[in-house]
Amino acid sequence: MVPEVNFDRTCMEAAGFYHANLPQASLVSVNLRHTDLTTAILRRARCVLADLRGAKLVETDLRDADLTETDLREANLRKADARGAVLRRADLRLADVRGTDLSTADLTEARLTGALASGRTRWPEGFDPTAAGVVATDDPGPEPSPLLQPPGMTWQAPPLRSTP
Repeated sequence: MVPEVNFDRTCMEAAGFYHANLPQASLVSVNLRHTDLTTAILRRARCVLADLRGAKLVETDLRDADLTETDLREANLRKADARGAVLRRADLRLADVRGTDLSTADLTEARLTGALASGRTRWPEGFDPTAAGVVATDDPGPEPSPLLQPPGMTWQAPPLRSTP
């Protein structure tokens, strides 16, 4: 598979990729901490060893993406479509996966302690979210329109609660 775009080993911390179309992108060892990828298409993207701590991946298309060993601590993946995504050894501690479709995702050795899930979150068959340390909570409801959000340039990234 040839990537459509290659961002390997780049630093794009706090970048805005709202509604970006990046299928099959190569994002190996990239810093996307606090990046806005809301409604982006990352289908079949290769995000191995990427830093997506605190990133916003709301309603993002992550189908068949390879997120092996990616750091997604405190990331917002609400209502993302992660069917077929590979999240082997990914760190999803304190991530928000409410309403996310992980029904055919590979969660082998993924860390999910403190991750938020709702009744709308879809898990792989046989996966026990409670045993993985996932916190069940209410669904957040509809996402606010991005047009009602302040401009990205004025946004200050909150400090991450997770430690390195």
